[in-house]
Amino acid sequence: MNLFRNLARAFAGAPKSGDDAGLYYYVRCARCGEVIQVRINRLNDLSVQYGEGGDSKSDTFHVHKVMVGQRCYNRIEADFMFDNNRRLANKQIIGGTFVEQSDYEADQQQHKPTEGSTPR
Repeated sequence: MNLFRNLARAFAGAPKSGDDAGLYYYVRCARCGEVIQVRINRLNDLSVQYGEGGDSKSDTFHVHKVMVGQRCYNRIEADFMFDNNRRLANKQIIGGTFVEQSDYEADQQQHKPTEGSTPR
């Protein structure tokens, strides 16, 4: 029975507990101020930038994300650069600013849907 349950989870894409390969960053829209959570899957989203001479130690990784919030249609573009150990080395943004997780949580509390309203 567990075999079928595990197969169903695998095909449904349900994450295993404690197996989140995500890196989370937070950006504030320059137009409306909405704070958006950005998830980068460090196993699938990183594109390799090969270093000189074929030495894997000089390889780096790059991710380009385009985000649009729910409050306006402003495009926010961010580039994340990682070293060969997949640690963040640099980040740049257009159309917004990077903020902390606490800013995201505060924004979520402030804009909680009221009872009886439907989210867009």
